[in-house]
Amino acid sequence: MKDCFGIEYEVVRMPGNGLCGYSALAYALTGDKWQYALLIKDLIHAFYANPHIFIQQIEFARFNPNLSLYLKEMLQAVDGVCKQSIWRQFWMEDAHLVTFYLLYDVTVFVFDGVCRKWHVY
Repeated sequence: MKDCFGIEYEVVRMPGNGLCGYSALAYALTGDKWQYALLIKDLIHAFYANPHIFIQQIEFARFNPNLSLYLKEMLQAVDGVCKQSIWRQFWMEDAHLVTFYLLYDVTVFVFDGVCRKWHVY
C-alpha cells in the first residue's frame, strides 16, 4: 500500500476481536500487537488527566460519564476477549486516537479501506 507521497507501507493483519485499533497502536509502539491491554490502560489513565475528552467524545460517556466504571468494564471486556469479541461500545474511537497522540506525541495516520482515504490524528 502507498500513501499520497508514494511511500510504501506493509499491511500487518490485526486480530478481529474488537481490539484491532488498540492492537495496531500497540504494534506501532512496541512491535507486538498483543500488548493492547497496556496501551488501553495508558489511554484510560490519560482520560483521567483530560476528562473532557472522555465525556465529550466517547460513546460510553453519553450513557454513563463515570470514568472509573468505564475503566472497570473495559478491562473486564479485555480480560474476556479470548471468549468473545468485545462490545462495540469499547471499540477504538477518535478520542482514543487523539489521546494517543497527546500521550505519546505521535501522529497517527489511519487508512480507510472502504473510502480509500487517509485520516490524520
